Amino acid sequence: MQRGRVWEAGVRVRMNRSGPGAKRGGMRSCRSILLVGAGLAVLAAGACETRRVVRGSPMLGSLPGAEVGAAIRPTEGVAKDRRTVVVDESEASLRVEHPDGSVTLIARTGRQLMSHIFTTLDQNEGELFVDQVLSEMTKREFAQQGVDPMEGFKYLKQHERAIRKLFNTIPMGEYTPGTFMKPQGENVFRLEAPKLLHRTLAWTFMDMVYENGHWRLRWFG
Repeated sequence: MQRGRVWEAGVRVRMNRSGPGAKRGGMRSCRSILLVGAGLAVLAAGACETRRVVRGSPMLGSLPGAEVGAAIRPTEGVAKDRRTVVVDESEASLRVEHPDGSVTLIARTGRQLMSHIFTTLDQNEGELFVDQVLSEMTKREFAQQGVDPMEGFKYLKQHERAIRKLFNTIPMGEYTPGTFMKPQGENVFRLEAPKLLHRTLAWTFMDMVYENGHWRLRWFG
């Protein structure tokens, strides 16, 4: 397409001038334009082969060869199973399994809470979610409305994709570059996606509350 435009420009030069000298000058101009265009094409091709390393910017995670933080793997295989994007193997120590079969979830940070939300939804662990992920504040609100907290789990399960998309914008929780915990009152804090991405998301933030030494989910919005 670029070559076609260059030839078209060369034709215009020849038509706007008269005489043998103008014709030769027009052809030289055309060849010069072609050479410049070819040089730009070579530079563009070289730029396309450059490896891009993007850290802390999940919005660019789909770029070829990009490396985005510890929680996102934008290279081969992500398109096959997008459920892995917010899971980090190092989070395994945050889930303590006791000899009697019970489980204790450790959530000292918002990032750790996100991991537990993702895992309990992915593994369909409704009771564990209600018991150790959902905040007491939210469970009281459910009770006041006569709603079983398990219905909240089912609702989030139905909107798991929206949660994953939100988490992809803040893959390291409050440690994601440019992300801050915004106080909402009553010991509730908000983790919010970058403003530029709001129009692409069904939910743009996660509210969490610190209870009994752990972060618990208030809700999404």
